Amino acid sequence: MNYLAHTLLSGKNEELIVGNFLPDILRKNEYSHLGEMYKRGFELHRAIDNFTDEHESIKKINAILRPSHRKYAPVVTDILLDYILGQSWHDHSAESIQGFADLRYEILRSHLHYFPERVKPVIAKMIDGNFLIKYTTIEGLMFTFEKIQEAARFPSDFSQAIEDLEINYDFLHQEFNVFFPELVARTAPFRNAS
Repeated sequence: MNYLAHTLLSGKNEELIVGNFLPDILRKNEYSHLGEMYKRGFELHRAIDNFTDEHESIKKINAILRPSHRKYAPVVTDILLDYILGQSWHDHSAESIQGFADLRYEILRSHLHYFPERVKPVIAKMIDGNFLIKYTTIEGLMFTFEKIQEAARFPSDFSQAIEDLEINYDFLHQEFNVFFPELVARTAPFRNAS
């Protein structure tokens, strides 16, 4: 799962939200000084990633995407599942998706003083680009896959990702509907403890 799902699964506790966001941004040696609830957010992030990687639905999706995306199939899967989450947002949250994102951006900004200087401009750029919503539109997906293609070190055809989404949308949506409720249940103890 990508940023939108990680953030939704963090609930409303600010430190848990920020802690769940940090592992993709910080190096391990950069968060040892943070408080326990931030560290609980790191644990939540790892729990989400581990559960996702081992889930049968995700393995099926990766298998369908592997011919086009090889080693990057799990990356494409994460991004496409955030797209599907965005399309069915009203099933998972009473908040509007943009209202949800705006509040989380506010939370990230209010905790920026905990981030190393090197990542503050990166986070500001992400927020300015409305990164939580980015993967919920076809245009945003196209932009994202173009950027990943530029940075890719191994062969892959990210331009194929949108076509893969269109061809396999019903299957992806069906597997998401199996997987995501189980992920919500699995991560509930993190939200309930905060």
